Amino acid sequence: MALCGTVAGAYRAAASSGQVELSASAHHHPILPLLVDTDAPRGVSAAIALPSPPFRAPEDATAQVRRARESHARRFGAPPRGAWPPEGAVRDAALAILAREGFAWVASDEAVLARALRARDGDLRDWPAALYRSYEVATGAGPIRMLFRDRRISDAIGFAFRHWDPKHAAEDFLDRVRRAAATA
Repeated sequence: MALCGTVAGAYRAAASSGQVELSASAHHHPILPLLVDTDAPRGVSAAIALPSPPFRAPEDATAQVRRARESHARRFGAPPRGAWPPEGAVRDAALAILAREGFAWVASDEAVLARALRARDGDLRDWPAALYRSYEVATGAGPIRMLFRDRRISDAIGFAFRHWDPKHAAEDFLDRVRRAAATA
């Protein structure tokens, strides 16, 4: 239990030394696009069953983002520059809230990028190199950068490596990152 009390300090030290950049998620982990407007999934599927009448609370989404930023600043000594929205859920209105609240970048899942590129280009070109770039998204509150996780690497970190020998897991992780860098 005593070890748990040291985690925030270790993260704060790593961030202040420049070893890592910490991100934040909306305070009570709401799915921001749904909090803004429960009709948001209509952009993905017109057939999806949604509440009627729709629920719309963009001011609550803003409050959740603001609280997360303030909590992060208190805990880690500086406000976060980046956000990982709960479940990686993003829509234009949610990105505008994050930009307005001072976030410079947002991370999401590679499936979000693949869907956006297919919608824009009609197919998926230059994959996986497209995955390893950042993208600037114009919002009503100004531009924000988007980054996308490589699901295979992320899942290995979250689910596989904990069962491996630490040295082997670290070597495998570095090999995966090097292979990804070679395609970028």
